[in-house]
Amino acid sequence: MAGNIEKIMETVNSPDCIVKGSKGELVAIKYYTTTNLGEKYCVVVYKENKGGFIDIIDSIIRYRQDGILVRFFILCVPSQMTS
Repeated sequence: MAGNIEKIMETVNSPDCIVKGSKGELVAIKYYTTTNLGEKYCVVVYKENKGGFIDIIDSIIRYRQDGILVRFFILCVPSQMTS
């Protein structure tokens, strides 16, 4: 994810979809038509702490989002998110 810190922050602040994990973590997913790797989904796993801040646990760039949605409980899926 080197060189993609802006995409990580944009994904958390304005995701296309948020899914909830089993241990309280949230997964923000956002589709980008342009990344340093081409068209990809940015996936950011994070937790919101008591102070209102976000602790980023992990982030990855994926070519598909369907494997992420299968493993987590879906909180919202806007129309632009397709398999």
